[in-house]
Amino acid sequence: MTRELNKPPPSDYKLTKGYCGYVITKKFANYAVFDVRALGLLDWLNNTRSSNEFYWSTLQFNTQIYSEHGAIADFNLTKNTLVRYTGWYPKYECKGRMRHGMCVFGIRDLPHLIKKPHFLANKFMLNVDPIAYQCMEEWFVEKEIRNPRLNLNYFCNFIKAKSNLVNC
Repeated sequence: MTRELNKPPPSDYKLTKGYCGYVITKKFANYAVFDVRALGLLDWLNNTRSSNEFYWSTLQFNTQIYSEHGAIADFNLTKNTLVRYTGWYPKYECKGRMRHGMCVFGIRDLPHLIKKPHFLANKFMLNVDPIAYQCMEEWFVEKEIRNPRLNLNYFCNFIKAKSNLVNC
């Protein structure tokens, strides 16, 4: 990272910042990894702070460059996502440690977390509570062994409730 300002983003991308974790299609993954325009953006972001938070979000929301992104334009991803769960202050009563307004989950947060339908939980830090991370990992492996099927209807109905773009 340098203190020099970058030139404008390549390919007329409009920068947006968001999460670095998304559920994407294989076609979108190919675009993100192999498309010359996307790779140009990745290279442009190389010397910026939080480049991963800009890269994925920018690719998703620049439909004028790549229209098959899968994003729902009127869908507030920060509040209505099943991709990752974050315990935000003051809404969530953190049992671990608060950091930058979000909970770094501890062992006493696990009973709450295992009830959540999200794909990911943010945030665990080994230097805060390594046992919490290990227990969550073991619980997940056991859950997958006992019941490896994902309830896709739950996720489809979630999106359907927020948008009229899908039928379950």
